[in-house]
Amino acid sequence: RARKGEDPARVRVRTAAGPVWLDCSGAVSWVLGGPRRIPGYARGWGYVSTDGLLADARDPAVELVDIVPVGAEVRPWECLVVYGSRDLDGDGDRDRIGHVGIVAAVPAGWVYTGPASLADLSVWHCAASASPAGAIRISDGRAWAREGVVVRVV
Repeated sequence: RARKGEDPARVRVRTAAGPVWLDCSGAVSWVLGGPRRIPGYARGWGYVSTDGLLADARDPAVELVDIVPVGAEVRPWECLVVYGSRDLDGDGDRDRIGHVGIVAAVPAGWVYTGPASLADLSVWHCAASASPAGAIRISDGRAWAREGVVVRVV
């Protein structure tokens, strides 16, 4: 369906491909060349998601990613930034969905000191809800600066 105020020519281009659904985790999986669904992944998650990536990273039996400790080197296109979903009201349902992106660039002299330092990174990610210009973009890492974690693809 057309979005409010959307140019009809843009609607035709967008719909010509047919239904295409992709979230941030699916986009990262696709770019990294891995499958989205992995039976038994992350001790039961079964698919690559923000919560599954964090479960994997925090598990000693690393499958796809491991935690990058504060102070360690963060390399573009080898590391991801991720924060997980949140149940804000304690009812067992996700009230806020997590987000993941690929580190695209690290400023010269930058040091990973924790979540706040992630704001300075350039991050490739998929965030359809954040922009009328399109879902795939490179932006700064402010989205991860409150509670983000850096993980390295193994």
